[in-house]
Amino acid sequence: MPTTLGWTALPASTSLQGSGACPPNYFGGDPFAFASNCQNVIRAWNGAVADTQGNRLIIWGGGHNNYYGNEIYALNLGANPITLTRLKDPTIPTNYANSANCVESLPPGSTGFAPNSREVYEGMAYIANAGVLYMLNGALACGQANGGSGTWTIPLNNISNSTAWTYENPTMIGTQPGQNYNGYPQGNIAVYDPVTGLVFVSDTYDLATYNYKTNTYNRITGSWGFLTSYYMSGAIDPARRLFVAVGGCSAGSCQAGHGVYVADISNPASTTGQNWTAATLTDPNCAQFLSGGANNIGSANPGFVYDPVAGNFVGWPNEGNSVYIITPDTVNKKLSCQVVTFPGGPPNSAHAYGSTSSSFGTFGRFQYFPAYDAFVLVNDWNIPAYVLRLRGNAAPPPSFTLATCPGNTASAVVNIAATGNVGSVSLSASGLPAGATWQFYPASVFDSGSSTLTVTVPSGTPRTTSNVTITGTSGSLTQTSTATMVLGCP
Repeated sequence: MPTTLGWTALPASTSLQGSGACPPNYFGGDPFAFASNCQNVIRAWNGAVADTQGNRLIIWGGGHNNYYGNEIYALNLGANPITLTRLKDPTIPTNYANSANCVESLPPGSTGFAPNSREVYEGMAYIANAGVLYMLNGALACGQANGGSGTWTIPLNNISNSTAWTYENPTMIGTQPGQNYNGYPQGNIAVYDPVTGLVFVSDTYDLATYNYKTNTYNRITGSWGFLTSYYMSGAIDPARRLFVAVGGCSAGSCQAGHGVYVADISNPASTTGQNWTAATLTDPNCAQFLSGGANNIGSANPGFVYDPVAGNFVGWPNEGNSVYIITPDTVNKKLSCQVVTFPGGPPNSAHAYGSTSSSFGTFGRFQYFPAYDAFVLVNDWNIPAYVLRLRGNAAPPPSFTLATCPGNTASAVVNIAATGNVGSVSLSASGLPAGATWQFYPASVFDSGSSTLTVTVPSGTPRTTSNVTITGTSGSLTQTSTATMVLGCP
């Protein structure tokens, strides 16, 4: 991984076009021209997730008449040099020859074998405590682009062509977002919460949670309780316990459903949507970000991700050298934004046919990787991946400092770097003040990766400095790291 502060372009071979990873035309005897349409894996309203255990950006999507393949790609950050590869081939036959019919599953006529390709928007998440890719709904690969109706998962550890998708609907508890109540199946936002292990899902009308371990959906707002457009990107602040959706404005003005919408998820069973748009627009930097940056080529679905080191969000407005450091103000219910600019950022995408500068959105293709303390961006299929570092020249060794008030909960990221194949590393913490509790999400990491440590301090704990010992154990191997942690309030 590059260690230079600011933007670094990776080699041309890290673009989807330059990698040679797209299937050839008529792969497996299917009548679809895969290679000739492969640009739409990225351009046609599709995203990605950060596999923080495997240190890979997982790219998936297609849909409508744009692309019929359902193959899975990965930008492999741990490889030297970094590569972009196809992890799993497309299911054959696709729905191309059957495009008059919009089907949920492939092959056409099957139930639950593999998901039909679709424009997935931000409806994907990496469930870190299980190591699986999660996906729901979307706009199906067919002539009418009808909305999908399924929830699908697939394990990413050691994924291959033999790794099976799981169609979760037959055993699902609760109502899937975007289906039987309100919302749309297109334009969903799915974000994994490292504190609860739940996926929070916005379907443009309501907010729900998904529990992978119990295969359960639970709507946590009232009917029409989180009304947004499908031009929004979302992320979770695990320390402030906020779900935040942003984007889709124009020239400093936001229509209803666009801008900034927030939900307090301190209680993951119930919340109410909050509209922070008007207050946020009083900050000119935030107004610029929400409107697509200084040189707008499209304000929908910007890059938007949480930075656990700085404790704020980082936004990329679909263009340019600048990113926006975005901090929630829960008292005044607004965001504040700082512009940070580095030279050498990514060139403009050309998502719209015949346009040299246009963007349908970044969706989840801007992600943070804690193992490297770096952000990674895939902007278009013919542009190499870019790495962005906001701090220093290299990722620090595993260490952290937490500041928390009595009774509050704080989170920090612990990075695990393995040499060779060590297998599962379980984590524990000791040396905290009396009454403090800790929990890791996930509780163990396979080889290299990251885990979020959550510490809860009981009410009345005085401010104290503790030398906390973090222990990682894999079989007979044990490693420890000592970190200084400030807890409590004066």
